[in-house]
Amino acid sequence: MKSKTETRRRDLLLAMAGLLPLGCATREGARGVSEARSDPSQARVRPAASGQRWTYRVTNLYNGETVDEFAESVLVVGTQFHVRRDAPGDLPHPDEVHEPWGMLRSDPHWSPPIAFAQPLPAWPPQLAAGRVEQYGTYYHTLASPDFPLWWSQQMRSVGWEEMTVPAGTFIVLRFDNQISFESSEFWRNDSTREESVWLCPQIGRWVQRRSHGRYFLPGPSGGEMFEDYRQEQLLAWQ
Repeated sequence: MKSKTETRRRDLLLAMAGLLPLGCATREGARGVSEARSDPSQARVRPAASGQRWTYRVTNLYNGETVDEFAESVLVVGTQFHVRRDAPGDLPHPDEVHEPWGMLRSDPHWSPPIAFAQPLPAWPPQLAAGRVEQYGTYYHTLASPDFPLWWSQQMRSVGWEEMTVPAGTFIVLRFDNQISFESSEFWRNDSTREESVWLCPQIGRWVQRRSHGRYFLPGPSGGEMFEDYRQEQLLAWQ
């Protein structure tokens, strides 16, 4: 008799060959991916289209508390693709802007929101495990568009995984970003940020994203300081 582990492994292999669905809805508007490829590296990120939508829960990983829930939708504006957040009760949130899709012109994920002099990849251009890419450009905060600051980013594709989140079970490519940058707050030294992203090509977005940062303050009362450690998990998509 096969163990549950062996049965699960068999189901995963069949799912990656496109023979079995990986998950089912646990709430309205949520579903798992029912198609997967035997070679995930041949996957392509779903093209953007108006009306695509994703809903996320945000957790503070320092204490495990849920701090937010928001939905994002795609709007096509000329040659740009805007991902607009519509979290109830929040102040207006800047759009995430792609030009073209998959290349970030502005990124409101960080605080403060930023825009890049040259668009940077939102995910690995080639969806293959083990690849490492290095990018460098200037950015500015949306509040100070005439004040460029440097930004250096290494993007490393870790590998393909099966991941279960509230929206279902998905085949995802995990990639890690290591970022060094010049902070707009000039009292911050040696600013760095790290994030891990679990991208599902078939939904055109990540199912989970974790990010945090650190910097140093000068002087006898300074030292190492930490930014928020946040996790976004997918609740539903369409």
